[in-house]
Amino acid sequence: MVKVLHTSDWHLGARLYERPRLDEAEFFLKWLRDFIREEEVNILLVAGDVYDSSLPPGEAVGLYYNFLSELFRENGERVRRGEFKVVIIGGNHDSPLRLEGPGEFLRLGGVEVFGRWGEGLTPPGPVRIRVGGERVSIHPFPYIAPHEALGKAPRWNEEEREEYAKVLSEAMERSVEEGEDVRICLSHLWVEGLQGGGSERSLEVGGLGQLPLSALPTCDYFALGHIHSPTSVSDRVHYSGTPYPLTFREAEVRRRVILWSPGEGAASVEVPLFRKLIRLEGSQQEIMERSWLEDLRGALLEVTVHLKGPEPGLNERIRKSLGERGAEVLAVVPLFERRERRREMRSTLLKPLEVFELCWKEEHGAGPPREIRDLFLNLLREVGE
Repeated sequence: MVKVLHTSDWHLGARLYERPRLDEAEFFLKWLRDFIREEEVNILLVAGDVYDSSLPPGEAVGLYYNFLSELFRENGERVRRGEFKVVIIGGNHDSPLRLEGPGEFLRLGGVEVFGRWGEGLTPPGPVRIRVGGERVSIHPFPYIAPHEALGKAPRWNEEEREEYAKVLSEAMERSVEEGEDVRICLSHLWVEGLQGGGSERSLEVGGLGQLPLSALPTCDYFALGHIHSPTSVSDRVHYSGTPYPLTFREAEVRRRVILWSPGEGAASVEVPLFRKLIRLEGSQQEIMERSWLEDLRGALLEVTVHLKGPEPGLNERIRKSLGERGAEVLAVVPLFERRERRREMRSTLLKPLEVFELCWKEEHGAGPPREIRDLFLNLLREVGE
């Protein structure tokens, strides 16, 4: 029985508040390699957004190729017998040329990479594999923007949206018609009506790049990427989501991959968490009290502090205190108490310092501290020079 493992949106090279996430990505890829070996997976699917940008850092590129190299080292014999394949497609974050560049070389190791569609909206593939008595075809549909699919400049209207869905649906259907006994589709797109996880980059203005579920061709399993939260659209259509949270908001949802087989259907598999992402919000006292109730060792923190007015040195104090608990504070966000503003109208022109002091008082209820006032005067002098 063929076993298929569906992953997506690795976003190698991603940062959170400028902090690299490579340690978390490396942990996931090691876990993934172990899982493939233990479960004897036959097909690994990566449904787009391998990288976080079209120009990923060298460390992220190295991590990607090291993973594929180790995967071949462990599964080389199965590759030679035709019983193991890796199929990767490009997403809206990826550079098609970067992904496809070493394609011929990767194919020797059982890795098939598809970054773009062919001329005349011809889908690449399919990829065929036979495991036991089951003949399987994988139909890759990389991300393609509406204006590329239609071959013209975008008009951003409902008519074009319907046309995009129609031509893409027909092209995918033609590919699937040439499939084997078990047909698996792989794409990077946004199914109409679904909510994202929070950090997805909009595919097109006004939802033009979204497709209705009815536009997807009929197949045994449809593996999707782009939406970062694990989402089951139907019994046969699934998003696996990102393998680790890319934002603090996404940390609220457990990360998963999907293991599928024709006989057993889709099973959700939880990905172990390498590092916690925690949000702390409240007054300084409330934040400190909560920090003692949680295990912060190794965690990344986003701290929002409720304040009545500015407190010089607050950032450093918060970072030092929570750092001593073993956490890494990525951001300290001051949230000031809202005040009713009463702007005085004056008939005379105000000097820059007077404007600054008036605005500060309106925002914080009192004039600026001496050190803040001195910093502003220094800034004025530098601008004047």
